[in-house]
Amino acid sequence: MKNKIIITTEEELREIIADCVRGQLKSLIPKEEEELLTVNEVADLFGVTAVTIHSWKKKKILAFHRIGGRVRFKKSEIMEKLSTHNKYYRI
Repeated sequence: MKNKIIITTEEELREIIADCVRGQLKSLIPKEEEELLTVNEVADLFGVTAVTIHSWKKKKILAFHRIGGRVRFKKSEIMEKLSTHNKYYRI
């Protein structure tokens, strides 16, 4: 890769550095923790059995997360899927 010389003012350089630092700091600040749901809680929301939820999980219909060896679902992802779910249509 060829080195390039970029001419900028001191103020512009300070602004560029400040933006980079702000971006890094934002990634370090913990975001509000999202509520996690169990398989049974998700099954209740959809009105199906836990076996069905495991089936959807295997088919990659529902995104899931393993936490401490346990399966959990992000509530926001489930609510989004639930809003598009039609009880007469099999996911």
